[in-house]
Amino acid sequence: MELTNEISTELSDYGIFEKCRTIELHKIYPEEYEDDFFYDVYSRHDIWKRNSQNDLLKNIADDEFRAMFVCPKRNCIVAPYDGGMDIIVDSQKKRDELKAKYKDWLSEREDGM
Repeated sequence: MELTNEISTELSDYGIFEKCRTIELHKIYPEEYEDDFFYDVYSRHDIWKRNSQNDLLKNIADDEFRAMFVCPKRNCIVAPYDGGMDIIVDSQKKRDELKAKYKDWLSEREDGM
């Protein structure tokens, strides 16, 4: 694989994504990744509308697609994955509000995992 600084695009069922970075995982975690192991990061700007991303979320849950949602306006990252979802917010208050609002969705384990 050849690294390049060129911006490229990739068409998916969810629109056109712009490549914004290549992460050389083998340099960051040499004990976990072989030489020349890369992770390409793509982005796409969109306006979230209720239920507009249900197909995408289903495909992420089925481990068919990987994506996360970043909202600079609300300082929030939503990272769904096969088996769950991480929500990263900028304050303990927001975290506690979300934890209370979605308490029925949380793991019953003591550590919350």
